[in-house]
Amino acid sequence: MWIVVHSAYSDKINDLRAKAISKLDTQALNLMRELGQQWTPDSRKKMGELLAKYSEADQPRGWLRQGTNIFLYSAMIAALGIVCNLGRGVPGFETFGLLEGPFAFFAVVFMIWAAYHTYQVVAFLSAPEEDPELPSLPMIVAVAIVQFAAFVFLYIAYPGINSPLIWVRAFIGTLVLSLIMGFVLIVRWEADPSLAEKVLEILLFASPWIFFGIVIVFFSLNLPLP
Repeated sequence: MWIVVHSAYSDKINDLRAKAISKLDTQALNLMRELGQQWTPDSRKKMGELLAKYSEADQPRGWLRQGTNIFLYSAMIAALGIVCNLGRGVPGFETFGLLEGPFAFFAVVFMIWAAYHTYQVVAFLSAPEEDPELPSLPMIVAVAIVQFAAFVFLYIAYPGINSPLIWVRAFIGTLVLSLIMGFVLIVRWEADPSLAEKVLEILLFASPWIFFGIVIVFFSLNLPLP
């Protein structure tokens, strides 16, 4: 998410900031010419309003910076939790496993915090007067939820990668495809893919859930699975 958020939004945020600053610079020059050597309560008010607009122009970039940095912190904390989990199988490091839970908790807290900042960035960019071509927030949230669910299922199912059951390995493969296509869907809005490409991307993104549904049908009908 750190990579996706930065690559998807940084250029747009910087471009909008540059345009806003350019307009504000023009307003500042006009205000200086208008005031000349005079300084009145009204001119002080106008200058204060202009400075506030400069701060507002920097705010979205601050949201983006905070969101990407906190996503990075979340990933680092989650990595430490994984190391603690692996330490359970190493003689002398069994107690490290006790830290896995706290690391996982704080990784999720940081991820939600970063997602909030990212939401602010997306809401700003998705405003009709800013960029109507961006995907809707509900779509982005839906993709993010499915991505998170796919990651959780992959974490649970991964030990079965060496399972003799072909359908288990196939399910793990579809989870990996879904994760990859989720990232593609998030960053592909600037492109104009064909209908066939869109259908293929959505099918790959939904593949684990389609596959899981097929497995449930097989189980309910008592049909053998490879």
